Amino acid sequence: MQKLKQTRNGLLAFLVMLWGGLAWAAGGGEDQIVPDKPEIEQVQEVIASQLLAFQSSDGAGAFFHAAPSIKGAFGDSNAFMSMVKRGYRIIYDNESWSFEQSRIEGDNAAQIVLVQDGEGQQIRAVYYLGRMQGRWQITGVQQLDAGGTDT
Repeated sequence: MQKLKQTRNGLLAFLVMLWGGLAWAAGGGEDQIVPDKPEIEQVQEVIASQLLAFQSSDGAGAFFHAAPSIKGAFGDSNAFMSMVKRGYRIIYDNESWSFEQSRIEGDNAAQIVLVQDGEGQQIRAVYYLGRMQGRWQITGVQQLDAGGTDT
């Protein structure tokens, strides 16, 4: 009987802790629940994270955001970084960027980004993303115009 009472008390304590934890995680009230980020913000965060990875030469961080098809084509982050450095120099050497027009249709997104390097060279590019495995991943980048100096 004593053991049953301890088990019941332990279960009750667990349920109280669980309930309290859920109330705390929810912010204590409905008016304080933070909604999910809009999809466009999620897309832009992925692009920004990759651009920041390029700034710090973080190949693994940049490669993480590439879709499986890109990862399969390049095999590893070193080959991927070499390709970006050769073909997308301004993006690789980026210093700043701004988001322009965007479009999301279902699990596909396109975001135009104006990217500038430290020498004032700019490139406008479209980032294509797909939602795969529960997160947005970059499926490709198309340069819209050639790099030029900022005037």
